[in-house]
Amino acid sequence: MPPPPPRRPDSKTGSGAGAASKEENIYIPSFISKRPFYAGEEGDEQNDYLEHQRLQKKNEQSQWYDRGRKAGPAATKYRKGACENCGAMTHKAKDCLSRPRAKGAKWTGRDIQADEVIQDVKLGWDAKRDRWNGYDSKEYRSVVEDFNQMEELRKKALPARDDEEDEGANDGDKYAEENDMSKHQITATRQLRLREDTAKYLLNLDLDSAKYDPKTRALIDGGATNDKAADMFAEEGFMRASGDAGEFEKAQNYAWEAQEKTGDTSQHLQANPTAGQFYRKKQLEEAEKKRIEKEKKLLEMYGDDSQYKMPDEYAFSRNFRQKGMIKLSTYLRQYRVGDIVDIKANGAVQKGMPHKVYHGKTGVVYNVSKSAVGIIIYKKVKHRYIEKRINIRVEHISPSRSRDDFLRRVKENARLRKEAQAEGKTVLLKRLPVAPRDAHTISLKENVPETVTPLAYETTI
Repeated sequence: MPPPPPRRPDSKTGSGAGAASKEENIYIPSFISKRPFYAGEEGDEQNDYLEHQRLQKKNEQSQWYDRGRKAGPAATKYRKGACENCGAMTHKAKDCLSRPRAKGAKWTGRDIQADEVIQDVKLGWDAKRDRWNGYDSKEYRSVVEDFNQMEELRKKALPARDDEEDEGANDGDKYAEENDMSKHQITATRQLRLREDTAKYLLNLDLDSAKYDPKTRALIDGGATNDKAADMFAEEGFMRASGDAGEFEKAQNYAWEAQEKTGDTSQHLQANPTAGQFYRKKQLEEAEKKRIEKEKKLLEMYGDDSQYKMPDEYAFSRNFRQKGMIKLSTYLRQYRVGDIVDIKANGAVQKGMPHKVYHGKTGVVYNVSKSAVGIIIYKKVKHRYIEKRINIRVEHISPSRSRDDFLRRVKENARLRKEAQAEGKTVLLKRLPVAPRDAHTISLKENVPETVTPLAYETTI
């Protein structure tokens, strides 16, 4: 088959001998001649179809957003359509990055922020992924200046050394290894470890410290509590027990136990983690199934506590000789915000009755209305306490006496303190536990001991 006729050069490009005027070679594979998606589209104004394969000219001018730039001074009053939070016109309240205010600038008209400059920076595929794009090297000058200032202060604090030669030698090898590495090695090799970094095996110099295991490269013996090594052990233990480290350790132990019991090495955690996860999940499901069956057998044998649970009709019932019309003092009692009240549902009044979970709880009043009060209750849900705000009628609450003893003790302490100051004495106001009775001696003079014996059993017919 004869080769195809050569392609005629485009009239727009002329008959130049440059790379852009070369004819398209149909024998070049498509994965080479085809332009990738990140290098632009085929319809770009480029005459060389292999431009993406040639050495690209880099644009050294870095463009980035001018962060924090404001467009002139801030407005003096709120403008329609501006952000309700800060008052800027360039964004809305849901996109505002300022701190949410209790009352926004729309209602207060104060502290209105200036408009931001919205820039349209056209970045290429590489520029968007350049992690150093927009970095200004001048920002590092402040770090260097701070370091120089600290170095000058350090030199002033150190005592003057008499031998300048030793000082110069020490400055050169300040962070160099002195014992393990040879001095014939280059400085870069001798500065592998800083003096400030202490190896873990050097923390085991004290016999009472935590032990270092060179095999696992970890600190062991959690009994040590009073040294630096013990702190390192506690830190390592916390890191290993947090996050997914605990689950990883359980999976590793399961793989080891399975290999020891059955000799099966297919559950290796690194080589085949999917199989280990599958069998471990299967084992957990079987254990849960056995637990449910065991619990079911125990319930069938001994029964559950449903027969001992008091119904709600008894829980909300009124006390003996307390039934009938509600006392008038219940409605005349005044409650104030901050009062501590006990919730005790009254079965005679269904309106405003609290849920049975709040029956017997103690809370703080945060709102008072005509015939009800708002109470803050801390409800225990699993391992945490959740704040609940409930509204209950006054028939279902009563003033709490939980602070009566505390208030009585405060008044008594104030009285004792005032009397002690008047007499110039010192009085101890702290609560102390009840001490045992003092030792004393009993005199036998005119106090003859008596022996008490039970009487014999007698019957009278």
